[in-house]
Amino acid sequence: MADRADVDKSTESTESTESSQGSQAPAEARAAQTSDGAARRRPRISMHQVREVSVFVRTRLANTVWLAAVLCATVLALAALLVALDANSGNHVVEWLTHGAKRLAGPLSTVFTFHKEHGAPDEAKNALVNWGITALAYLVAGRFVQRLILPRS
Repeated sequence: MADRADVDKSTESTESTESSQGSQAPAEARAAQTSDGAARRRPRISMHQVREVSVFVRTRLANTVWLAAVLCATVLALAALLVALDANSGNHVVEWLTHGAKRLAGPLSTVFTFHKEHGAPDEAKNALVNWGITALAYLVAGRFVQRLILPRS
């Protein structure tokens, strides 16, 4: 009868080992093991910590969106100012800014068209008005998207 009890105990220990390592046991019962057989514990992450990380990431993303909108508006405003002041279009910086402003403005670059008295287009007025409107649109859209992304307090 003692042999029967020893067999039952060895079977129970084998089953408990299998259930702690097998996929059938609940996650709490299973312990990850390192190569030397020691149990490894997972770090506990509280919901408060998850919320803090989420707030941090969303705040950074929202501020990045706002910064991008401000940079686009700045390029548009500087390019419009350079065109209005009749800056040297052969200069690489002026060329880079005006080319960037044309790309950023896209379809808004031709909302209004102004002409001089003899029929030629007035580049300075066109740039100031159209790129100014586009810069304002970038700022409004950037602030709107920033507010959408920012977490509520």
